[in-house]
Amino acid sequence: MKKFNLILAIILVTMVALFLESCKDDDNKPLSVVSVTTDSGVALDGASDIPLNSSVIVTFDKDIEASTATSSSVTLKANDVDVPSTITVSGNTLTLKP
Repeated sequence: MKKFNLILAIILVTMVALFLESCKDDDNKPLSVVSVTTDSGVALDGASDIPLNSSVIVTFDKDIEASTATSSSVTLKANDVDVPSTITVSGNTLTLKP
């Protein structure tokens, strides 16, 4: 099974690019990433050997505007290759399901 390598860096770069610019609240403070985990609860901070079919869950410090989380603005990559994913948003949580 293919494994994720450097997945945290890729996700964080994508999330920062998307949400620092497009998901500001009324006082214009950008969102901050609180945690990045898999659906099984594994923190992706420096993790490797994560199964490719694991969902990636990004939790922010504030609610996310669902309209900004689209396949053109949020991507999941493994070894610089886009991984087709379903994106869901619930409150302050964004989930990418490969």
